[in-house]
Amino acid sequence: MYTSRVLEGSNLSAILYPPFRKVNFASAPAVVLVSSQLRELWTAVPDEDTFCAGVGAAIKARHELTENQRKALPKNPNFHEFDTPWRRSLYYTWNHVFVDVARFLVEVGPGIGDFVPPSHEVFPLHLSDTNDTAIMKAWDTNVFLIFAHLQNNVAIRAAIVEDTSDKSEKPLGVFDKLNNSEIWFIKKGVKVKLYVEHDDETDTQSLAAVMVVGIISTDEQQYVLEDESEADVQPDSEVRGTE
Repeated sequence: MYTSRVLEGSNLSAILYPPFRKVNFASAPAVVLVSSQLRELWTAVPDEDTFCAGVGAAIKARHELTENQRKALPKNPNFHEFDTPWRRSLYYTWNHVFVDVARFLVEVGPGIGDFVPPSHEVFPLHLSDTNDTAIMKAWDTNVFLIFAHLQNNVAIRAAIVEDTSDKSEKPLGVFDKLNNSEIWFIKKGVKVKLYVEHDDETDTQSLAAVMVVGIISTDEQQYVLEDESEADVQPDSEVRGTE
């Protein structure tokens, strides 16, 4: 993994505690596997056996298939509802990704905090007929942000907002289907504006995206995930941090 950061100011505090970091995990095979399969499973139609076996078992089963076999599997036509029992299980499993990224970032620099799983929330992003859809987000803790689902031909563009003036916006990054191995760290209290961009062929009746947030705590606790065994998703402990 590697990380880049957005600085506010040039003093030591601004350098050590940046408000925003991008973390690229393309070189972490376990994280790539889990994140890609979780996104594919968002559109899956699990049978009763798959649902009972859990997300970890579903990831293993799909990983043994070829790409063409996975594409041939039936898809859930429901692209407008983000809160279902199956999809809630998928959001929960993103905690494994947050654990790996947190372990990486604490080796990079201070001020990250402790990610104590399970600790996540989810919010949808909607489409409109124009490209000016945007929402403002800010959290009262440090957080991780990544997309759990992204509609085709949709991009999520982010900017830091320093005040109410559009001129105060500082571009941060873009989530799209090409940028699928990146997760963002956002510092407590930072105001982030998320723009939903799409082309004319995009289905505006479906969700643009579903974002999953890893909520970072400062409490020192043991990493524990109650409903998934370590055999389901192994943390990528071999990755070391670089700037």
